[in-house]
Amino acid sequence: MFDPSTAALIRSAPPLDDLDRDNLPDQLSETYSKIVTTRLRLRSGEDVDTDELETLIADTRRLAFTNEAFVSVSPDRDDRAAAAFVAATAHQLVFNAQRILIPDTLRSSLDARGVSPDISAMLLFLVAEASADAGEMAQWVSSEPAADQPVESALISALQDLSLGRLRPIIQSELPPKSAVRRLNPSDAASSALYFTLLKGVRALARQMLRSGEAGTSSSPLEYFRQVKSLSISDDDQEVIDLPNGPVSVFSGPGHLASLLIAVARDMSRGAVVSLPPPSGVDPERWHAYLERLARQRPVLWRNHREAIESGYLDFGVSASVGFPTGAGKSALAELKIATTLLADRSVIFLAPTHALVDQTRNSLARAFPLANVQYEFLDDGSFAQDEEAPPDILIMTPEACLSRMSFDASIFEDAGLLVFDECHLLHPSEPVANRRALDAMLCVLNFARLAQDADFLLLSAMMKNTTEIAEWINDLTGRQCLALSLSWKPTRQLRGNVVYQDEDISDLYSVLERRRQQTTTRSIPSSVKREVSAQPFALFSLKQTWETRSRGDYTFSPLLEEKPLLGINRFWQLTPNSGEVSSMIATAAARSGIKSLIFFQTIRNAASAAKKISERNVSTPVRLNDEEKKLFR
Repeated sequence: MFDPSTAALIRSAPPLDDLDRDNLPDQLSETYSKIVTTRLRLRSGEDVDTDELETLIADTRRLAFTNEAFVSVSPDRDDRAAAAFVAATAHQLVFNAQRILIPDTLRSSLDARGVSPDISAMLLFLVAEASADAGEMAQWVSSEPAADQPVESALISALQDLSLGRLRPIIQSELPPKSAVRRLNPSDAASSALYFTLLKGVRALARQMLRSGEAGTSSSPLEYFRQVKSLSISDDDQEVIDLPNGPVSVFSGPGHLASLLIAVARDMSRGAVVSLPPPSGVDPERWHAYLERLARQRPVLWRNHREAIESGYLDFGVSASVGFPTGAGKSALAELKIATTLLADRSVIFLAPTHALVDQTRNSLARAFPLANVQYEFLDDGSFAQDEEAPPDILIMTPEACLSRMSFDASIFEDAGLLVFDECHLLHPSEPVANRRALDAMLCVLNFARLAQDADFLLLSAMMKNTTEIAEWINDLTGRQCLALSLSWKPTRQLRGNVVYQDEDISDLYSVLERRRQQTTTRSIPSSVKREVSAQPFALFSLKQTWETRSRGDYTFSPLLEEKPLLGINRFWQLTPNSGEVSSMIATAAARSGIKSLIFFQTIRNAASAAKKISERNVSTPVRLNDEEKKLFR
């Protein structure tokens, strides 16, 4: 489930008695698999034993709170990222499990005594630089205004926006009036006042993340957070509670949240987009203006982005072959390189392998660079959106169109400073004999190197495993440095499994088929026989990212559905998976359990058939639209 980098991070969590850190990534993966399969099986109120799930919740909760305490007590500790990630992941697993056992009762809360685990998990993921996980957790945090807690509700909403990278709404929203902290109970009023101060600190952090050069202002977020942490703890000479062991926490909720925000503020600031220094040859003022625009959409750089930039990725004269896995931010990294080129008043050539991807890339880059003249290959006849008065800043096309353009108008490439080749594995022929597309792509790259001799190259693909070899080739082709960027880390995770059946069940079905075949006089298989071949599906999950071992401990096996879907029978009386029926049953169970599904088929006909089967099962689930979907709906 976890990539090697994330697995190594988990193993570096603080040591605990009776905790096997070496196997901790596998234990978390196995817990997740059991939660998912239990959710599917409980979708219709079936009688499923949840004792194991309750035991998992208890064990995982202890792991979560212990590691959260490490971060809270010592936010400067060296292993805080590992402790934070383990704590947040464990909290997330417990949250998902509790949604099975006690649905519709989980509420986000801030009070004098504590912070609800969903809010803690959201912030702990930020400390661990797992922004995608923080955003996912934020979707489940409830920030509905409470009439008696306007300050706390506003703070929860601000923390949600912070986790989702939406910083401008934090600044633009109005602070609750100071009178909102008034309570009948003086302790509640003091707690609300502390949360009010934390809210101001979160707003200061948002401003700092959006604007370069604000780190040293008098209203820095750390000052707010440290003030609350100090006020939440009694002094030695104040006997608030007479205990012999020194100071005691009076307001543990605000104090704990302040500790987490101290860690968040430092780690987020380190990865802030606006803190990137300008590459050589780029005007600093224009560079920082671009970064401030970028920060409105993407305020934080991922760790793989920072590693690439620290290696000189943005410098002129440096090319790169990028083999990041899908979802690891290749497009965001490419946009930074494109911005550097445009700010140096050079044009960009962007190659995409298909017309559909050309159109998609054009929309994406037009949004990312609204002031640039983005031209692209038309979809109907291969012509271009041409503006004689304004040559393109970014020209997007297929390799075939680019090669054609080189033959009749090579002048457009002379001022190019960068060639971006998305899905560059197209260079490798899919057959032993070089096919036409691979040959055209290679000729396009070679001709571009000849026409734009000082331009950089950026080759992108999630399917490129030989990034070092490709980098050496570009280095030889251009005579300049080319970085090989191939990092295993990715911000999202997948638990990968197969639908399998018990061997005994399959053997019994073949015995039935053999007996019925001898009784059948028709050439076709009777419908009555087809209705007899059903079996309970199980899930075989790999706890590793790759299926490369034969160790039983690297896999987990559990029932996937309680009901038995029908398998298929071919004309030779052999069983077939009947993937349309089985996948539609799994998707239906998932939807009823609040799990989104994505099903792939090789043909439109099969996809339509599965969609019809799902619709006939009367699936009706509440849909949570994100902001973009709400706009589309309106």
